Amino acid sequence: MDLFGHPLPEAGSKKLAPAAASKPSPPAPSLDVKGPNSEVSLAALRGLTDEDIASFKALGAEVCFASETYGEVWLVPAYTGQARKELTPEHAATLVRVLSAFPGSRVMSFEKHTASAEDVSP
Repeated sequence: MDLFGHPLPEAGSKKLAPAAASKPSPPAPSLDVKGPNSEVSLAALRGLTDEDIASFKALGAEVCFASETYGEVWLVPAYTGQARKELTPEHAATLVRVLSAFPGSRVMSFEKHTASAEDVSP
């Protein structure tokens, strides 16, 4: 008998003991982001479709988000040049995608850079 009280197989027997039942592993999530011409679809990578972005822009809305860390951040169809923190849907999606490449990472700062006279080339 083995350690678990089961009879041992006869010597020279080719019969294999049945394998212990195990949970089937869940299928790995597939990232099927292939678009036309077998290239990775930009919309799948950024999480927003071109239609989503076009719809937001057509709406003409400006959405203000309040954050203890970053203050007010405006989601805008296009940058306005106003003295406030603004993001377009494309850039917001880009940030989300970059963060997903570094699990556990987070945005630590959101500062608006304004061009100074030295930054502008003649």
